[in-house]
Amino acid sequence: SDVCSSDLGWTYSADFPVTPGAFQTTNKAFARGAATGFVSKLNSNGTVLIYSTYLGGSYFDEPTSLTIDSSNNVYTSGFTFSTDYPTTFGAFQTSNHSGSRGYWNAFVSKLNSNGTGLIYSTYLGGSGETNSTIDGIYDLPSVAVDSAGNAYAVGFGQSTDFPVTIGAFQTINKASGNGGTNITLSKLNPTGTGLVYSTYLGGSSYPGDFCEGIVVDGNGNAYLTGYTYSSNFPTTTGAFQITNKGVASGNNTAFAAKMNPTGTGLVYSTFLGGSGGDDAYTLALDSLGDLYLAGTTNSLDFPVTAQSYQSTLKGSADAFLTELNPSGTGTVYSTLIGGSGTDAVYKAVLDPLGNIYLAGYTNSSDFP
Repeated sequence: SDVCSSDLGWTYSADFPVTPGAFQTTNKAFARGAATGFVSKLNSNGTVLIYSTYLGGSYFDEPTSLTIDSSNNVYTSGFTFSTDYPTTFGAFQTSNHSGSRGYWNAFVSKLNSNGTGLIYSTYLGGSGETNSTIDGIYDLPSVAVDSAGNAYAVGFGQSTDFPVTIGAFQTINKASGNGGTNITLSKLNPTGTGLVYSTYLGGSSYPGDFCEGIVVDGNGNAYLTGYTYSSNFPTTTGAFQITNKGVASGNNTAFAAKMNPTGTGLVYSTFLGGSGGDDAYTLALDSLGDLYLAGTTNSLDFPVTAQSYQSTLKGSADAFLTELNPSGTGTVYSTLIGGSGTDAVYKAVLDPLGNIYLAGYTNSSDFP
């Protein structure tokens, strides 16, 4: 089978279509019955493969995210069991630190614009289980790149020895004592040889904290969203919501966080949700610094604004869309969207006029 997650994915096939001169023309994992990654570029009308390459080692490799820079170089991140995932000379981490234990490490790879070679490729992880954000089903970004060519990789992990940098905002995994996960955020330099910064982000509750998306602004601030089970997930003074309302009933709640360009502190961080379960799956940023979050909720008291499109929960779970102001202290608007079934948004994209496009799923026959 072949699975596509945005413009890349993974395949079990030995005859997946690859192009002459591609970086990797064989599925190294095929003999073990495992999946390996691929990256494919089609022409503008979908009739020709410009390039197509495998990308992986001899065990499971699952790319989960892709972004492209101004030179059409491809940055991809994901997670791998392979101890021979392709890395480059001088890369920040050239071995799978958890491979001997049969766990995942994350990876970040930069493929050149014609698919013939790696500009850099590195593992990124500790000796525990460390995953890049998983989106084999949903289109959830876990890597972003800024105008200087720094790559921002976000994920979650159980490792207590995930590589963090001196002076980072959070240097320990607070949830490791009970087997939980914390979010990891790493900024790689343009050559992939070192970390500009790397930090944990999270609280101490099980099962932990999970990041679902990242965007970066022109100043190098990184914006994250996802969901957390922690009552002590770090929030900032004056933030829109400083309490996780779902903890009392064992539920998770959404969050939004803005990390400064050096990874040493939070510009803002806020919960977003009610007393039920709330998951933020996607985010978008406008030119004014407003952050748009979307996902799904089953909270009867999810925060909505006056005269919103839909102010009450109609089904077992409805989609939501919330616009936070640039300081993270309040909402510009917040609304539910859904019918009498289950509804969720997995991708949100802004156009130049500020209109927002949402995609997801519904089983509601009365979805608007």
